[in-house]
Amino acid sequence: RLQFLCQACLISAMGIDPKTNMYVLCRAVEICLCEGYSQDTPFAFAAFGLFLCGRPNQLAEGKRLSMIAMKLYLERFNDPSQLSKISLVYYGFFAFYILPFQSCAEKLREASIMSLGFGDVMMAISTSQQATQKSFHAGMTLTALASEIEALIKQAVKFKDYAYEVYGRYLFKTVLVL
Repeated sequence: RLQFLCQACLISAMGIDPKTNMYVLCRAVEICLCEGYSQDTPFAFAAFGLFLCGRPNQLAEGKRLSMIAMKLYLERFNDPSQLSKISLVYYGFFAFYILPFQSCAEKLREASIMSLGFGDVMMAISTSQQATQKSFHAGMTLTALASEIEALIKQAVKFKDYAYEVYGRYLFKTVLVL
């Protein structure tokens, strides 16, 4: 059940329905707490912690849950197939509060390569996109950033991901203007 809810969370997070996403997150955490931990627990905790980071006066609690999620992953469930999901949530949307942007970008690149190794193309593209954004914020040179974005666009075209292709093209145009 938890694996299904975590997959539903990823789907609903893509802008389908924020209320459904919140319900799914709460239900996933409830299952973890009531029925015990599984390999999907770190993702559920990290995603819920990320939600809390965006709420007024809940940043500290969100950080705590996100750090618990990463600790659970590293110490109990070190399952390489889960690394990309955890990295996307943790390094893509949270860790830059406590780590340098470049460190987050490197971890996201590692997760992207790992995702391709497991055949999870969508997660590889998502983690690559976040790595590119973190590199931009870390101060990567614009020429290096432009070539990284071009590689992301080629990957999106190859795997027929129109949304990431369009996003990449807008990001590429922005970098060229700078």
